[in-house]
Amino acid sequence: MNEDALDLSANSSYEDEVEGSGASAHDDSGADSSPAFRRGARVAVDVGRVRVGVAACDSDGILPVPVATARRFKNDIPIVLRAVRERNAIEIYVGLPLNMDGSAGKAAAQTVKWAEKIAAKVAVPVRLIDERLTSVSAHQRLRESGLHEIDHRPYVDQEAAVIILQSALDQERLSSRLPGLSLDEAKRLVSEG
Repeated sequence: MNEDALDLSANSSYEDEVEGSGASAHDDSGADSSPAFRRGARVAVDVGRVRVGVAACDSDGILPVPVATARRFKNDIPIVLRAVRERNAIEIYVGLPLNMDGSAGKAAAQTVKWAEKIAAKVAVPVRLIDERLTSVSAHQRLRESGLHEIDHRPYVDQEAAVIILQSALDQERLSSRLPGLSLDEAKRLVSEG
């Protein structure tokens, strides 16, 4: 980890976060039965073969927005690190391209290696989120917004990152659990092949 890394209590569990906040994961009062949600900005990343899309959300996790598209192997890591630092993000979500049957192939293995590089440079958790069909959904959203297919390239990776981020936020809200897989869990999945 470099000296610019953020030190934001990466070792605490979701339950510790909820207990420390004064919130209850399950409110028995009947007033609000929705699960507790950890406050804090998050950054999501869609790692492609050529480009990396970056998205982020506000500290309430309400509005995921596109941030940037970076060239893979050129400026992707610095752009993600800047997004994390500028937002004081509590977590990074990286889309995990699983096969349709849920197994991990070559693309998933490469993504996990990329996530390990990011994790070595920050003190916030990096979690991997199932991203099956996010590119298809991103293209569909861009078409629906009126953008012609030929003009999608600069935006599709950012839009895929927005979808990954929204998925992770929804998972946490609905389950009161951390979304996706930890880096160690993802590495085990990849090794099982």
